[in-house]
Amino acid sequence: MRSVNPSGTVGYEGNDCVLPETDCVAIRFPGSHRYRTLMDYIENHHLTVVGFPREITLIDNDLTQDSSKYVTCISIPIE
Repeated sequence: MRSVNPSGTVGYEGNDCVLPETDCVAIRFPGSHRYRTLMDYIENHHLTVVGFPREITLIDNDLTQDSSKYVTCISIPIE
């Protein structure tokens, strides 16, 4: 897989990874990470974490130099 940013330069080169479908608690947010928010939700709703977190950067320094505009999605598999 090759990811190309708006300036036309390659931002990533590597292999794709297909993860199995599973139930997750997820949050999409600007700025700094929100793992504590997700873990509090999981604990308050008596859910169990059953896999590693999946963090996907949607907007980062390849698209903007303004870190307040960064957007990340974190999903944590649960049951």
